[in-house]
Amino acid sequence: PASRIPWLPSIEQSICGQFEHAGLFQQVREDLGRYSDLSFEQRVIYTDFCGARRKRACVTIRIIDGVPYVLDLFPGYQSRMKATLMAIYRTLQHLGPTPDVEVVIDVTDGELQNIDLPIFVITYRASNPAGVLYPDFTFYAWPESACLPSEPSHSYRHLFRQFGCNWT
Repeated sequence: PASRIPWLPSIEQSICGQFEHAGLFQQVREDLGRYSDLSFEQRVIYTDFCGARRKRACVTIRIIDGVPYVLDLFPGYQSRMKATLMAIYRTLQHLGPTPDVEVVIDVTDGELQNIDLPIFVITYRASNPAGVLYPDFTFYAWPESACLPSEPSHSYRHLFRQFGCNWT
């Protein structure tokens, strides 16, 4: 139907179906299911969301035949955009080929709390879910983290110093 979101593939018919037995797509179905029939107003807002509306900390990616194409790229919160793009690229290498899809990803710490669209976000309020959660790929390796000196686990500089001291 015309109201169907073009990037919401039928997972049962997709080539990623081989992972279905592991339950990997159940959460995706639940998260995206509520967006399967967007209103006209929602579709207008979602169309070209990064390029025409957001213009910061946002990326629109189209994947065709397992190849990612960046349509809009507005750098965001420190290295989070790079880590997110790298995770998508590595996932496509390991899980591909995937269904053709177009997604919008926000890389802020929850600035889109009041926009309930199928935009991938790393956080939302439990009482008011808006968007589709995805993991923060910088959580365990965030080079700009300001945790030093008490908790240096995110610091690349500290890690490289440790490796340098223990190099044999």
